[in-house]
Amino acid sequence: MSIRDYADVLISTIEHLFPKGTAEVQGKVFLASVRITIDDFGDEEERAAVLANIHLAVVAESNYVAVYAAASRLTGRWPEKAWGLLARHDSAWRDDGVRNALCGGHEDLMQVAIARFGKPVKSLSEHRSVDFMGILPVAEVFGPIAPSAIPRRHPDMAAAAAE
Repeated sequence: MSIRDYADVLISTIEHLFPKGTAEVQGKVFLASVRITIDDFGDEEERAAVLANIHLAVVAESNYVAVYAAASRLTGRWPEKAWGLLARHDSAWRDDGVRNALCGGHEDLMQVAIARFGKPVKSLSEHRSVDFMGILPVAEVFGPIAPSAIPRRHPDMAAAAAE
């Protein structure tokens, strides 16, 4: 499954389980964490694998859907202060938010791996997984920060891989 396929599955899941503007999503966040690991099993120097988690948080309290993203190395943890707004739109949240976070984050991580191992992409081994998916209260994801106060920015995959 490609990273684009992961994005499409997440989008379908969000649309089905988290219907925008309904009472059931008020005060809640759809959260998903996708883990990407890139390694070179033929690496004689045995350098550590490049890995990071892309966390997506979706808030859909009105007709507009807001997509936030963060990156971290640790599984199951999303840093409260690292969130960045990627999209707030009625329909473009799919491309500008979910696909942008996963595909762009994946590409950033690939560049880190190429630099670390000094080999082309086709020589590297890659594993992806959804490590967490659920619906949580807003405060459990963003802490004391109101989602509307989160600035627009893309997650820093290189920093997350270096943690």
